[in-house]
Amino acid sequence: MSKLNKYTLSLVLLCMGAFMYGQLSFSENATASGISVTYGDSELGGGVSFVDFDNDGWDDISFASQSGSELYFYKNTNGHFSIVNFNGISNTQKTKQIVWVDYDNDGDKDLFLAVLIGANKFYRNDGHMNFTDISATIGFFQDDLFTYSVSFGDIDNDGDLDAYIYATGMAPMKIKGIICIKMITEHMWIYHIVQVLLWLAN
Repeated sequence: MSKLNKYTLSLVLLCMGAFMYGQLSFSENATASGISVTYGDSELGGGVSFVDFDNDGWDDISFASQSGSELYFYKNTNGHFSIVNFNGISNTQKTKQIVWVDYDNDGDKDLFLAVLIGANKFYRNDGHMNFTDISATIGFFQDDLFTYSVSFGDIDNDGDLDAYIYATGMAPMKIKGIICIKMITEHMWIYHIVQVLLWLAN
């Protein structure tokens, strides 16, 4: 066998070994891990958040919910999950996304809910997992715009978190697009449309 053929064969065997070793297998483990809930009755389901909401080093799980059901929060303790409730959080609206974000830079995670039917919700964490509903005072819109998702980030590199919210409609004219929420002080945002496509309702 020529030296070139030996190199080629070695390379093929090496690639095959790496390919076989790289295959992953998965098994359903929700019930054994302590998780036994579903989103409920809704089109397209709802969001799931894998975030360490209490800053103990373990990723916890939060589930959005159908209309009439509370949110589900699962605390991770060494890989096993148990459901917990938090003071001040009460939401039975149909929720599409659940986002933990430290909007005020105080070291703990606050909670934003993208609500499909009803106004979006924003809860401030006092650092001890006690929450205050600041939805009406934070500067976010309170209209029922059928919100599906939100993304937080420093859009203009000024050191403050801004937000993009994706909403799909408002009567009598249907608004579909991205709404920009710009932080103007540490505890207040103002929103303006940065990219919106308009369709007249049928």
